[in-house]
Amino acid sequence: METKRRNKFLTILLTAIAVSLLLICSYANLLPQEQLTRMTPYSFTDDWMLSSQEETRMVALGEDFHVQGNTLHLLRRLPGFLNADDVLMFRTSLIALSAKIDGKEIYHYDGTGTLQSLTMPYSWQYVDLSPADAGKVLTLDLSWKDNTVVYIGDLYLDSGIACQLYSILKELPFFLLSVSNLFYGGYLLLNFNLFKNRRYYRADYRLLTLGMAAIQLGIWDFYQGLSGRVLVAMPDWLSWVGLSALWLLPVTLVCYLNEAAENRSIVRTARLLFVYYIAFYAAVFIATLTGVPAMSCMILQHLNMIVLFVCIMRNQYAQIVSNGVSSGRLTSFALVVVNLMVFAADFVIYHYHTPLRFGLLSTMACMGYIYHASMLINGELHAKAAEAVELQISAEQQKAAMMLSQIRPHFIYNVLNTIRCLCVIDAAQAETAIVDFSEYLRSDMNFLEKQELIPFSEEAAHTRNYLKLESMRFGKRLRVRWVLEEEDFLIPPLSLQPIVENAVRYGVTKKTAGGEIQIHSFGDTKNIYVTVRDDGNGFDARRVLEDPAFDGELHIGIHNVRTRLQINASGDLQIKSTPTGTLVTLILPRKRG
Repeated sequence: METKRRNKFLTILLTAIAVSLLLICSYANLLPQEQLTRMTPYSFTDDWMLSSQEETRMVALGEDFHVQGNTLHLLRRLPGFLNADDVLMFRTSLIALSAKIDGKEIYHYDGTGTLQSLTMPYSWQYVDLSPADAGKVLTLDLSWKDNTVVYIGDLYLDSGIACQLYSILKELPFFLLSVSNLFYGGYLLLNFNLFKNRRYYRADYRLLTLGMAAIQLGIWDFYQGLSGRVLVAMPDWLSWVGLSALWLLPVTLVCYLNEAAENRSIVRTARLLFVYYIAFYAAVFIATLTGVPAMSCMILQHLNMIVLFVCIMRNQYAQIVSNGVSSGRLTSFALVVVNLMVFAADFVIYHYHTPLRFGLLSTMACMGYIYHASMLINGELHAKAAEAVELQISAEQQKAAMMLSQIRPHFIYNVLNTIRCLCVIDAAQAETAIVDFSEYLRSDMNFLEKQELIPFSEEAAHTRNYLKLESMRFGKRLRVRWVLEEEDFLIPPLSLQPIVENAVRYGVTKKTAGGEIQIHSFGDTKNIYVTVRDDGNGFDARRVLEDPAFDGELHIGIHNVRTRLQINASGDLQIKSTPTGTLVTLILPRKRG
């Protein structure tokens, strides 16, 4: 079933990519035949006259301009022939722009006050031209509020459909990667929900955080594609969505680091980073609201990602040291190193080339690690589920064996023989023994039919009945002390009584003078503990837990109890045994909420 779901999602993903390509190809078929022979519009970058407060010179556009003041003028004569659908397409910083033909304004755009201008370094502009504009002088007036580096380049003069198709095709990798990331993030979130609600799976919040990170990368890539290439003007709410996806990416990944941490030191580091990232991005948010360009913080964003991946690399190394070398762990470590190299390179490139955005290579490197880490987690969860199924099957087999073992002919014979003797010596005590024995048998058989947990008080009462019967046989040689600090909790049926029986049969009664059994229940904030301590001769606890058949059927009840605790109550059983006594501890997690 899981394989079918995975194949279904892969099919949907591939279909989405195929449909995207089909739409682009269909759009391309609308081009005139002469346009199909070339995918790049005619370049219009040379022979421009630049006029500023300082100088006037001829330039080829496609570079950063460092000018004094807040205005810049670019002039060039248009060709002698223009088609009715021709446009001038070019890329600029998001500043105020006015296009004029012989002094008459034909296009105006002011991006200085928009959130888009604070979050993206540039966008495409489209100026419609007409055949009447042929041979006339085109003037581009650029203005901005503060001293800044102005960029204008990639000028093309061609039909509108050719120019728009060119800009979309150049941005196609971002769109396809966006679709892929969004679908894969959704797949991880669905996997998290499936594991959370399946019987043999447990929710793993590493999948949740990785799925959210993939969706954030997809949103950011989609925003870059729309803002950088397709949409000249974008509503502020859409800009906030794209910007938030990028800024909160380290927050999500540091939550993943906290869930995947191998030791307490890494957990502390992750929590400190979380507080720092929240404070940092709150400051960026406030600064953006006040008009500070958010892209000016992009260098710090690269540094934040570098610091984060250094911590992830440290955690991967700790996993290799703790769990040993494997191909999966080595691949994860290598992918973290690749991310560090890519983000370091992006940091250097961005510092020296303002128009560069949060690059495609950075997104692909980050998604590569997310994909590999999620595959390892999925494999780990499936392996644990398979192990849980095997444990369940083993538990069913052990239940049948336990039903047979609970009959215990020797125990019934001993009790009946004791009652026979009491009938001669003390009829009243014999009657009490028969009542205790019948209560014991009734509880024993009822418990064997139950799968759910029962109140501890019922298990304690059943154990008391058993001890009464054994006390009739052993008298003062068997001493029992109960210390119950915790009683309001649930426990698998027949969990305490077999442990006490083991202490009686193979502990204190093996000594001529007998001994004492102490039953103690207590708890802390996380768990409830039930201990059974005897002062018998002890046994090899490690061998008993590893091999239930060790020493015949002597301690098979301990192994059965431990298995049912693990399956039915997510608990455990621990044994400490020495030549002077044995301590068996049942551990039951407290129910949350």
